[in-house]
Amino acid sequence: MRERQRAEGLRLLAEAEEAGQHLKDTGRQAVLVVRERPREPLAVALLRLDDARLLQMEAVRKLADSEKQCALLGSTVKVLQDRCLVLEQERDRALEDRARLQRELDLSLEYRRQAGEQLEHARHARSAAERLALTADEHVMRERIAVERQAADATPAGDPANARRGAAGEDLGLAPLDQIEAVLRASREQLEEQDEELDDLRGRMGDERAESSQEPPPIVRGSLLDNEITGQQGVVQPDPVDGADGADRADTDAGFDVGPDFDVGPDFDFAPPAWYTPKARTPAQSEAEAEAELEEFTIDYTPPAWYTAGTLPQPVAPVSGPGHRAVLRYRAADGSVQHLVRHSAPGVAHPEWQLFHALRVLNVAPERVLGLHTELEPCDLPGGYCARMVRETWPQAHVSYDVPYGGDLRGRQEGIRRLLAFPGRVRTGPDPRREPLPGPPDVPSGSGAESAAQKVWEVFAPENIFRFALEDALRAGAPAVVREYVVAVGLPRDMGPFFWSQPQSGRPWPTLDEVAARSGVRALDGPAVSLVVGHDFGRALGVQYGTAHIVAVPLEAQGQEGPTEPQLPLQFVNSGLPEFAHCIALLGRTWPLRQGLTPEQAGRWAGDFQAALVELDPPALASPENWWSLLLEQMWDGLL
Repeated sequence: MRERQRAEGLRLLAEAEEAGQHLKDTGRQAVLVVRERPREPLAVALLRLDDARLLQMEAVRKLADSEKQCALLGSTVKVLQDRCLVLEQERDRALEDRARLQRELDLSLEYRRQAGEQLEHARHARSAAERLALTADEHVMRERIAVERQAADATPAGDPANARRGAAGEDLGLAPLDQIEAVLRASREQLEEQDEELDDLRGRMGDERAESSQEPPPIVRGSLLDNEITGQQGVVQPDPVDGADGADRADTDAGFDVGPDFDVGPDFDFAPPAWYTPKARTPAQSEAEAEAELEEFTIDYTPPAWYTAGTLPQPVAPVSGPGHRAVLRYRAADGSVQHLVRHSAPGVAHPEWQLFHALRVLNVAPERVLGLHTELEPCDLPGGYCARMVRETWPQAHVSYDVPYGGDLRGRQEGIRRLLAFPGRVRTGPDPRREPLPGPPDVPSGSGAESAAQKVWEVFAPENIFRFALEDALRAGAPAVVREYVVAVGLPRDMGPFFWSQPQSGRPWPTLDEVAARSGVRALDGPAVSLVVGHDFGRALGVQYGTAHIVAVPLEAQGQEGPTEPQLPLQFVNSGLPEFAHCIALLGRTWPLRQGLTPEQAGRWAGDFQAALVELDPPALASPENWWSLLLEQMWDGLL
């Protein structure tokens, strides 16, 4: 069929070329003879079937190519998955080696410090022993001389051996002084040459002198000048600061004592005491004697160290705490017992959560966890709720700790103090120093809804912002301003380990009553919570009726079991939803910057963060048991 169609097409092409040549030669168009094309339905159907089969073959070919590509990509994914698993295991092994080497390094540094102290002690002991040896030699010499004198007294007077010796040292059997002077001169020259060589060697090595010469403190000397402004005499004007070369000019008989803490003005002018004025002078003293004594009057004044250095005393910088360590034991696939060690670090989750994620990477089932030991008791605070995670994830594991962590501020502070002083714990950095809270501003800057929306949109990606449905907001009975904000602006879905706002799939956003019923507790009598805006793994965060405050309510029952259901204690978070949005956006922007900081840098970060929180919403840090106060406390202690 296709051949016939092709032949017909070639015939038509030949006739068209012939007609064109005729038109070119004669200038007239040839008579066009149109033959009626026979209708062949079967042929047309066969052509369509042929075209469909060609398309089918092309589709089969494409399918085969796609299957080959999928097989290739599948094998590539498997290879990469195996590669990632091997690299993750090597990384975890390297982290364990790093933790072990870090501990050995810390111990080595501590032992080096102790060895240095013992070396210094040994040097002092050697100096003391040398002094004792000289003293013993002196005693031996004295006793030997006494024995010789007793022997000389017992010798008869006419014995030549009892003849009187000369008074010179040579006659007494001592070394000549000129020889001693020559030895001292040569030794002094050798020491000076050795000092120059050591200084040159230190300069080439870039090392400073270990021992600097102790220079005496400078002395401010006074001289008598006439006061041209008041017309009085007897005003002391000190000369420029002198060094030790003028120390012998100090007048110790003046009787005017100026201590080292005396506050000196910019001109160093001060009047003599009242007893030194002419009116109070002793009557028996003449005018000439008084003038002579006044001219000899000088002041020996030693300024404080910060004045001679040219700088004022610097404030003590804040330092965050060292945190703690957690060790987990689990049974591997081959039956052996393995250990994982994780440490606290600025900008990183609690060690318990680090172990949780490490086990997921290693594909270790929770039931294979044997035990967990921490230096500090697992916390039950926002930002972690480690105790709840350990209890729910590894219920069969044996949990132990070195230091208990209290349930209130005093207990937590006592736990941190005991942790820092725990025997065997190596201290390498400075002691933790917390910066006090700044004063509240006149006008807080975190109450604006528009600025809060702008901050949330700037910090969090659009796919990480959850907006409430209007029916959920109406169902919870939230105030109008809250409904407008959560529907139009929204909150971050995932701000771990601090806050999550994503609801359960396929279920409406719960109210506080539903949260309480699900947890087996009853809500508080009085002001309740309307809309629940999110949770922090341990508490539900919601809007309180009447005040519109953001408060946190536990997600699980607390207290003893009994016929009376426990109540849900409210924990203050923020003054309102815009303030909470401002603060959570601040945390989302600055939290990544805390990772990898030293304790000193982490202390400055915490000081800046708490100052920004006070600027946004001062009541958020008004109580140490508030939600933001507990997060900040863990940051200062180095737990987060």
